[in-house]
Amino acid sequence: MSQLTPHFADTEPGLTVLAGADSHVIENVTFLCEKVLEPIHDKFGTVRVHDSYRDPGHNAQVGGKTASFHLCIGGHAAVDVDAPAVSMQVLFDWLRLESKLPFDKVIFEKNKAEVPACVHIQIDRLNPPRRQAFIGHTGAATVYTPVEVK
Repeated sequence: MSQLTPHFADTEPGLTVLAGADSHVIENVTFLCEKVLEPIHDKFGTVRVHDSYRDPGHNAQVGGKTASFHLCIGGHAAVDVDAPAVSMQVLFDWLRLESKLPFDKVIFEKNKAEVPACVHIQIDRLNPPRRQAFIGHTGAATVYTPVEVK
C-alpha cells in the first residue's frame, strides 16, 4: 500500500490500478490528490473515486478519448468522483464557482439517460490551470456544453 496523501491511498477503489504503475503516473496522480481531492475532502468529507489512471487498453475498453488525461501522460492526471455528502451538481458548482482550485477542466458527466454519473476533474502539473468547466456525457463524448467558471 502506498499512501499518496492523508486521505488517499492506492488501495482506494478507483486508485487500486496505481499499484505497479510508472513513477510519473504516481507523481501525476499524487499531485491531483494534493491539489484537488484533498481540498474536496476538506470541504465535503468522503470523496469516492470512480476512476483515475487508465492504461491504454483499459482506456480504449471504457470508451476513453485517445488523448485522455486518465492516461497520465506528461503532467496529466484525471479522476472521476462524487462526494456522498452532496449531489454531483453541488460538487461541480462548488469546483467551478467557488473553489479556486487549479484544475485544467471539470466536467459534470451524465449517462445516456441523463442521470448524473460523476464529476470528471483533470489537472496538468506542468502547465498553468485553464479552469474550464463543461457539462457532457461519459465516454468519448464529442459535444460538451461550456459553463461559467469563477
